[in-house]
Formats: sequence, C-alpha cells, structure tokens
Amino acid sequence: MPAQELADVSGAFAQNVEFFGSDLSTQGGPGGSRARRVRLTIIATTAVNLQATLDGVAFFNIGVTIANSLVIINLPTRDTDLINFRTDAVAGITITALRVDEIISEA
Repeated sequence: MPAQELADVSGAFAQNVEFFGSDLSTQGGPGGSRARRVRLTIIATTAVNLQATLDGVAFFNIGVTIANSLVIINLPTRDTDLINFRTDAVAGITITALRVDEIISEA
C-alpha cells in the first residue's frame, strides 16, 4: 500500500478553526478505481477531541488526541471528498506535528 503525503502542519489553532487553509482532496492512484483512506498522524500538547470536516459543511468526531503522544487515525475516503480537520475544544489545540497521508490499495 503506497502512501502519498497530502499535507502537514503544526502550531496553535483556536476552537472550530480548520487546520489547513484549504480543504484537502485525495489524489487517487494510477489506473482505475482504487480503495483509499486518509491517515492522520498527530502529536498534540493536550488531550482534545478531533473533528473532520467533509466537503466544508459536515463535522464529525474522529478521535481524541493524547497529550504528548503519537496518535494515528484512519478514515475511509472517496474520489469526491474534500476533507479538513479541527477541534471543538474551547481552549483550542497546539499541534506539535500533524501529517496527513493518502493510503491507496488495489480495489
């Protein structure tokens, strides 16, 4: 399963502010339909709830960070999905490192 980096970010983010300036889209694999997912690898300084934004409007809980620990979250995606991430924590979040990869496998 090849992984393709879509984006990375670090820094402080306020409540309900998306981590990326524009939504991320999956690139897809060569030749035909492929099964895919997005993998978040995140280290944050506090434990907070993470949310995904789908196509700029839907917000759903995807997991919780653990203070100063590595957390990996996998999400299934489709060709048409635009995705971004945020926290609903009132205090916001400070991200030490966040990497988003697209994982492509044979259909």
